Amino acid sequence: MSRVLQLSIGLAVLASVSWYGLTALGVEQNVTAAFGQTFKAADDLPDTPDEWRGNIDYASLDRQLAEMSARPEMAGLAVAIVEQGELRFVRTYGVTDH
Repeated sequence: MSRVLQLSIGLAVLASVSWYGLTALGVEQNVTAAFGQTFKAADDLPDTPDEWRGNIDYASLDRQLAEMSARPEMAGLAVAIVEQGELRFVRTYGVTDH
């Protein structure tokens, strides 16, 4: 087995063990405590065409993303766009369509 392949497998195993180990230890809770805040989803997301306002032509972007998500190799797609610090566009496509 080549040295590069052995190194790649070793790094993948190390990353997996680290991720699952830290998750099991509750590191996410420690991160929240360190920053002193939790992040909560907004109640009123701009997820309908009449709520999409900004510098981007969101109707055209929506059509392009819908076409892209209809391709057979796409299982689903989620997009959120922030303009000037505010959510302006939130949409899911494909399997998660609503």
